[in-house]
Amino acid sequence: MRILHSVCACDFGLLLPCKSGVTWEHQTDGVMCHHIFIEGVFLPLPTPHGDPHRRVFKRKEKFEPNNLLNQLTQANYKGTSRNKAEIGRIWREINKKLSFSYKKTEAPKGQPPNQEGIQWIKVTEIKKTVGWYKLTKINYEARKRDYGGLIGKTVALIYPNCD
Repeated sequence: MRILHSVCACDFGLLLPCKSGVTWEHQTDGVMCHHIFIEGVFLPLPTPHGDPHRRVFKRKEKFEPNNLLNQLTQANYKGTSRNKAEIGRIWREINKKLSFSYKKTEAPKGQPPNQEGIQWIKVTEIKKTVGWYKLTKINYEARKRDYGGLIGKTVALIYPNCD
């Protein structure tokens, strides 16, 4: 039985492609509204405001200018060709707050290509210091144990599409 689920409720996380029986859908490619499907496991990431289960930007909510994902959404909406420097700045700030480091990579064979809303990455390390707080030795060891299996793996970094 195939289960289809959308990442829209929590559109910031890692999608680990594997045979899971669950296929995840995500809207990508800006205003082109391309829908991609990846079978695997979705791991929500804390947003720059800390809550991985809170949708980052809804049209009914007031825009939060200090929220980095809101800034990224707005910068992408204005067009990546005109906003490369601004988009780069926002990504540098987001990366400071992630609990891992990564290198960008191409999509694995048979998977959707990199485009707005999805970036294939290879996790390179688990950080000891995470943007808004420093991990205690106990917390770092637990994080390393829990997420260390991602090191060297190619996963999809899912983030909000501008439309």
